[in-house]
Amino acid sequence: LFEKEIKDEKNIKRFGNIFLYGDFFFTKNFLIKNGIFDYQIIHFTEIFWSYIHKTQHSINFIPTTSDWKIILYQDNGVPIELKCSDEEEAKQTLHEIYTMAPFAFYGYSDELKEKLLHNLEESIIETKNRMREYFENPKNFFKSLNENEKDKNQ
Repeated sequence: LFEKEIKDEKNIKRFGNIFLYGDFFFTKNFLIKNGIFDYQIIHFTEIFWSYIHKTQHSINFIPTTSDWKIILYQDNGVPIELKCSDEEEAKQTLHEIYTMAPFAFYGYSDELKEKLLHNLEESIIETKNRMREYFENPKNFFKSLNENEKDKNQ
């Protein structure tokens, strides 16, 4: 499986059906975060909420560098940080997470954070219901998501 490495995008390495982004791997059903002394394995059905987080560094109020990471909440409410090298890698990574778990919540706002984390059990039940809808009929799931977005914008 790891015999042939294929580079198809700037920061993505593919080994057959396994994608390597920095210190984490994506398989068909799992996200594996590889640490120095440990590793974490997350099944895609455990993904609850994910968003990109940017930290801007500065010296004497002059911006110098930025750190990019994906904050990924599991369905037990525990966040995991996936460090990315730049904005492009963060967007690619979030896209991969979305393709694995389109039923999870994505993006960040203070209102969304309050809604999801204040009533964690209810939010997780809502995510599980969305997951059930997705697996029962993916086409209708995406159609209903688009309709909900239209309703929010009006």
